[in-house]
Amino acid sequence: MANFQIRPFASGDERLILAAFAHVFPNCRSKAIWDWIYRSNADGARIMLCVAKNGELAAHYAATVHRTIHGVENLHIGHIRDAFSLPKYRSVMLGRAGLFVKTAESLYQQWGLNAGLAFYYGFPSQRHSRLGN
Repeated sequence: MANFQIRPFASGDERLILAAFAHVFPNCRSKAIWDWIYRSNADGARIMLCVAKNGELAAHYAATVHRTIHGVENLHIGHIRDAFSLPKYRSVMLGRAGLFVKTAESLYQQWGLNAGLAFYYGFPSQRHSRLGN
């Protein structure tokens, strides 16, 4: 773990996130869109990062928080989005799990059900759905 730090998002990390996002996904996301998704969301966001010792973002796992009603109960739920790791870090293991899995686990440990969210959900792409199955 000495070569990586898993930690929550801090102001200023947008540069790291957008650079990594542009590397992993063919269409780069602008800072304006990132701000709209994460900063402008009235109910907030949960973002966990895995940063390599060299300062590069190795993995990112994030959710936006949304309100919903179930029966008569008002709930907050987390929509998983922008979950990824850089290809060169995908084979790095921390114990029995990779950096991506450790980053996701850290998000759930920090902001799990005990932090006021009823559940997390996400909609995987076809490729990721096949990998998961």
